[in-house]
Amino acid sequence: MSLSTSFLPSSLSLSIAMSTFLVSALEIITTEISIASIGYCMVDFINRLCITVEAFSGFPSNTITIEVELKTMEVDVYVRQVVLYIYGAFNRNVNGWYTVDFDCVGNITLVSNLYIPKGSTRKSQLEYTLPYYIMPGMTHGVLKIDATDLSSNDSMQGRYSFPLVYVRDRSYEELKADYEELMTEYGELQKQYEEVVADFNELRKEYERISRLEAELEGEVERNRYILYVFVGLTVALTLTLLYLAGRRKL
Repeated sequence: MSLSTSFLPSSLSLSIAMSTFLVSALEIITTEISIASIGYCMVDFINRLCITVEAFSGFPSNTITIEVELKTMEVDVYVRQVVLYIYGAFNRNVNGWYTVDFDCVGNITLVSNLYIPKGSTRKSQLEYTLPYYIMPGMTHGVLKIDATDLSSNDSMQGRYSFPLVYVRDRSYEELKADYEELMTEYGELQKQYEEVVADFNELRKEYERISRLEAELEGEVERNRYILYVFVGLTVALTLTLLYLAGRRKL
């Protein structure tokens, strides 16, 4: 008498599935983080105008998405122009990278002729295709600003440089949401795994109980067989004795 243990591969398969799931989750998160961003630039003209520019792109790619936010503080501002210049290296052909030192390969007008009342915010988003694939470490941006403080007619001009970087801050919340979703799925899978383990433990206990019963039954069979042998032996001996006595009595 024996009990099948075919439930063992199911537990093992689930463990492998969980490992694959975690590896896939890690690959997803890593892929999402590995993006090129041409910086996060924030310029503040002393409580008059705050400009935030974020440009990001898939990697490798020659198309960038740029988000611009302009916020006035205590005065009305007229923004004549906000231009983003891209300097660096680009791929002229499929044979390799060619460095363009201190040469502008992109000239992107972000804002032009915009009036912003005090305490107001203006946001915009645009896409721009560069003549090269973005190459981290060999590209940087220069933000040029030309605006006027309408309360005093003061000119507000600035030129700010920032390097190409990998990770854009705005993806953190997206990645966090994806991570939490994956962890929720992992938690559900963990519960299923624990249920399978609990079922396995119950089956193992049942198997051990049946094994003990099987051993006890085999012992009982052996005892009964021994008793049977003794009984048969005694019966045969008694029969022979009676026959012997009966034979002697006739004599």
